[in-house]
Amino acid sequence: MLSANQKNDEKPGWKRPFFSIWTGQTLSLAGSRVVQFALIWWLTKQSGSAMVLATASMAGLLPMLILSPVIGVFVDRWNRRLTLITSDSLVALVTLVLAVFFVSGEVSPAIIYVFLAIRAILGCFYGSAMRASTPLLVPDEHLTRVQSLNVTMQGSINIVAAPIGALLLSFMPIEAILLIDVATALPAICTLLYFSIPQPEYDGSAERKSVFKDLVFGFDYLRSWPGLFLLILMMSLLNLLLIPLQTLLPLLVTEHFHGEAKHLAFLESSLGIGIVCGGVVLSFWKGAKTRIQTMLIGFVGFGGGILAVALATEQIFPMALLGLFIVGCANAFTNAPFTAIIQSMVKPEMQGRIFSLIMTFTMGAGPLGLIIAGPIAEFYDARTIFFISGSLCILIGVGAFFVAPIRAIEDREGGDTFGNDNKNGKSFYR
Repeated sequence: MLSANQKNDEKPGWKRPFFSIWTGQTLSLAGSRVVQFALIWWLTKQSGSAMVLATASMAGLLPMLILSPVIGVFVDRWNRRLTLITSDSLVALVTLVLAVFFVSGEVSPAIIYVFLAIRAILGCFYGSAMRASTPLLVPDEHLTRVQSLNVTMQGSINIVAAPIGALLLSFMPIEAILLIDVATALPAICTLLYFSIPQPEYDGSAERKSVFKDLVFGFDYLRSWPGLFLLILMMSLLNLLLIPLQTLLPLLVTEHFHGEAKHLAFLESSLGIGIVCGGVVLSFWKGAKTRIQTMLIGFVGFGGGILAVALATEQIFPMALLGLFIVGCANAFTNAPFTAIIQSMVKPEMQGRIFSLIMTFTMGAGPLGLIIAGPIAEFYDARTIFFISGSLCILIGVGAFFVAPIRAIEDREGGDTFGNDNKNGKSFYR
């Protein structure tokens, strides 16, 4: 068991277990991304409807929105390694079931919606457990670099998954592609069976009497930190603007660029290359003076890249590739520092709940964005959504530089102040 107060230099030999687990999970995520590409393209070709794609995205978002806070409570209570093993195993199982539906010819968009919803619930368990386990395995001074490595890995997956998915669709039935997800889950499960993950000890401030009280405690923790609350609001607005773009990108390819699966693969690969480059740059540069400054630079970069995609035409398709490359870089500059801030400042025994609540708030904006963007795209076109979203990202990012609680977020003494200084009426800021 690892105490919440244990110093980070007391984690000798952390690299072998962490990177072994990380490698297994990377292979599993790569397989899942190939399958996701294949399913989304199947829905695009079968329906050609923005509302169908929006519904598919909502099927993946709503379960996380509703269940994520409660899932976070259980992640903090349960053994995190077993949670990860169970999540990976069940994802492989439901993917196998979907493959059977395709083989039988009984598949429909509704069945895929159910499949996406189940995967979203299991992914919420996995995501909360993995993010909460990372600071128990990795010293604080390496958290930002590890998160940069994570976004680099995600970008690399984007580079290879979309072209692989497009290539496989050209000569393989989709049910065979689904089996890739099952096969790549095995290394992830095996590494977790071999290596252990430390469990946090509880100091009594997060006393566990009931699921509801644990959940309320997590809400109180977030409410006590004004800077984090505003930062979550910003990230929620970002998702409100970005999730519809991700959903409508296949339609932008078919309707505006008059492209095929390979053009969508090029765009997603360009996004992945941007994420890789952004992560590599961040690993060496370490970002601006503070993590929050790096985040806000990335936020403005999102807007610039999205506007470039909106301004591109069929004749200057490379401009869209450049725009998504910039978006990928911005993704690294925004998400890696954000996650590192939470992992380094929130108590380990609270991180399952905190990350789940953050996911609820930030991903909760996604369905609202889809509800707004879907009808607009039907009456106008997907390109209009890109124009609006890019402009708003720039305005929000620039405006946040002038919000004092956001600028001062890293001055807070994290979980050590909750329940202590706050009760005495002291400021959370130095």
